[in-house]
Amino acid sequence: MMDNLENTSAWFADAATRHPQILHTPGDPRFFELEWDEMMQAGRPLAAKHWTLVLEDYTERVRDNDGDYLSTLQDLAFVVVRHVKPGAAQAKHATFEAAKLIGKSIIAKLKADASLDCDADVPAGVSPPRHVDLSTVTFMPVMHPAFDHAAGCRVTVRIRTDHELTFERDEVAWLPLA
Repeated sequence: MMDNLENTSAWFADAATRHPQILHTPGDPRFFELEWDEMMQAGRPLAAKHWTLVLEDYTERVRDNDGDYLSTLQDLAFVVVRHVKPGAAQAKHATFEAAKLIGKSIIAKLKADASLDCDADVPAGVSPPRHVDLSTVTFMPVMHPAFDHAAGCRVTVRIRTDHELTFERDEVAWLPLA
């Protein structure tokens, strides 16, 4: 079974590969999930001539219901961008609106995969998220620094996973009381 990071990465890689406006392939990479520092160390901005999806790092929190289980909450962020000619303010706005629609379609697939987990549209071995909290979705215009004059939309959303999570005092051998 994949851990949360691997599963999330696999879901987004598949989404970038099958989204009709992104169409990521190994020969024409349009999906990135590198750390920001690694992207910036690439030395030169990447040309995003086509729609590109960047999965950012995510935060992971524990939800304790004071019950018999814990759940993990992930705040995900991803960016959808493409090249815009420098100085083209109207084109930047239009690109944000188009990127927002692509981001919305990705969120809609997340939500559908979660609610149709018996018949989710995911690759073998990938688990759909159990809960996608649409009330946490935000859309923000961005000019991504790792790309050459790229504009688009940053999307955030909260999901809950079903990965087993426990906190046991005896996970380490504590020193005895003195």
